[in-house]
This record gives sequence, C-alpha cells and structure tokens, in this order.
Amino acid sequence: MTQKKTPTHQIAYAILLTIWVFLGIFFGQIFFSLIFALIPGNLLEQSVWATVYSALSYSLSLFIILYFPYKFPRRLPLATLILSAIILLYYLFILIQYFYLYLSDYGIGQSLDSFWRNFTFMGQLGFILAIFGIIFNAVLLSISHQPQKSTVKNTTKTAHHTDTTPTNTTKTTKSESITTTTDTNSSDSASTSRTALGLSGLPTWTDIGLAPIGYIASLILGSLLVAFFSVFEWFNVGEAQDVGFNSVYSGFDRLVTFIALVVIAPIAEEIIFRGWLYGKLRSFLNIPVSILIVSAFFGLMHGQWNVGITVFAMSVILCLAREFTGTIYSGIIMHMLKNGVAFILLYIVNVI
Repeated sequence: MTQKKTPTHQIAYAILLTIWVFLGIFFGQIFFSLIFALIPGNLLEQSVWATVYSALSYSLSLFIILYFPYKFPRRLPLATLILSAIILLYYLFILIQYFYLYLSDYGIGQSLDSFWRNFTFMGQLGFILAIFGIIFNAVLLSISHQPQKSTVKNTTKTAHHTDTTPTNTTKTTKSESITTTTDTNSSDSASTSRTALGLSGLPTWTDIGLAPIGYIASLILGSLLVAFFSVFEWFNVGEAQDVGFNSVYSGFDRLVTFIALVVIAPIAEEIIFRGWLYGKLRSFLNIPVSILIVSAFFGLMHGQWNVGITVFAMSVILCLAREFTGTIYSGIIMHMLKNGVAFILLYIVNVI
C-alpha cells in the first residue's frame, strides 16, 4: 500500500526541488566562469565568447538538473560527498591555524580576511567547491530517490479500458500496478520524460497564437505589480538590468547576442522552470501553489527587485499557458517574444 505524502513531506520535497534547480544553474555558471577565468584576456567581454559561455553553462545546468540524479549510481554522490567533506576539513584546519596566528593581533574579522587574502586562487576555489560539493551531493542523494505517484494512475487506467478478462484478472492487474509503484527507490522511477517536461509533440497554432496574448497579459500584470511596489522606498523602478552583453558594436555582435538572449536563454529557462520544476511540483501540489513557488523562485534568480517583479508576472502567465496547452511550447515562444522586444530596445534603438 502506497504511503500518502503529508503536507510536511510536500513542503520539504518542494524546497528540495528548488534547491536542486538553484544548484544546477549555479554550478553550470560557476564552472565555466572559472574555466574562462583561466584563459588570458577578458573573453567574456566579447559577445561571441559570452554567447559560447551562455550555451555551455545552460547545457551543463540542463544536464545536471534533468539527468544527473537519475542516471548515476547512488555510490557516486556518496563518495563525492565524503571527498568534499575531507577537503573542507583540510581547509578548516588551515583556517584554525590562521586564527591561532592572527587572532590576538587582528581579531576574528580581520583574521578571516587575512586567511582569505593569503589563499591562492586554487585554494579559494577548493574551499568554495568543498562547501558546494557537500550541499550539492547531499541534495543529490535525497532527490534521486523521491517517489513519483503517476504510475498507479496510468496503469490503473490501462486496466480499466483495455482489460476484457473476468473480474479476478482485473483485480490481479490492479494489485500488480500498486506493487510496482511502491518500489520507488529505483533511479528509473524518477526519470524525466519529454511529456513530463511539457515537450511532447510539436508546437501547434494554439501555442503560437497564445504567445502574444500571454505576453500582453504579462505586461499588464507586471505593470500592476510594479505600480504597487513603487510605493516602497527600497524598490528602484529604474535600476538597469545587467544582461552580460556590454560590448555589442557590430552586426555580428548583435547576431550572437540575439542567439544568446532570444534563443538559448528562453528555451533553457522554460525547460528548467516551467518544464522540469513546475512539472515536478504539479505532481503533488495544486496549481496556485506550484505557480507561486516557480514564479517567486524565477524572480529571485534574476537578482534585482524591479526585474524580479516583472519576470514573476511573466512566469505566472507562462505556468498558466502550460496548464492550458499541456506543453511549454507557448511559453518558449512567449519568452522569446519578451526577450526579443527587450533586445530591440537595448541593442537596436538603444532606448533602455
């Protein structure tokens, strides 16, 4: 008999999923930032290399979030967790040494600052990755063995609609389906299919037609939210957004920037947020709660209040579009439309 999830379990699992998305995105960005930092010259200030970085970091993030927990054996993250803990203990031992040497002269704050400044680049990198590795692999161990509840429904429906044998056989089929579902500790049970990501089939005319309607709706909702938050002193409406492409001069620069901002980013972000994360949350939460979690998290990931509020509004509409169509194709087109308008305003007519 399948154990029903309590509200506490649902909250914990929802937090776990959002942490996993954050870690996947963060690791994809920090990994290639460090790679590019080792190459002489400020490559990321050039549009073509910034686009390459965007494609590589999103690809790694997608791989981590979608496939890493379900395609690797449990012993790998466990071994990495132990290794990360050993590395962290090594650096903590060095930290204690610095405290012992400088504590009497400088105090705690300056001792820690001295410790960090005297570290080499590889030492700083190792310290950060050790802490990150512990969190990363602890979450990985948990998320890779979470149960899914969709198997019972699908198998039971098959038993009702396709079985023409007597009642006893039908009962056997039901019991087999429940037995299969209770065995949820295999890594395959949590695998993510195209349907679960909202990528089944191909885009339809409905998806294309909904995109501009949803875009206008997101503008209206975003304007209302911005007007509401404008009464607070800490809310800076005019704060400029740093999109990472500050050296766009030639036609080629505009082309590669367009590819990064209008093609790569919308596709990757919709698969991650409205595809994987929203799909996972909707398997055990209702629509309003799922939309609120995904949209709030999506807004926070943009790092500033004025941008976060507007993308929160857009995410609400994107989630509703997935609910209406069953896929994320309309959301991808809508996201491309939104970024495309921003691209024109930023790099073509220069009004932002």
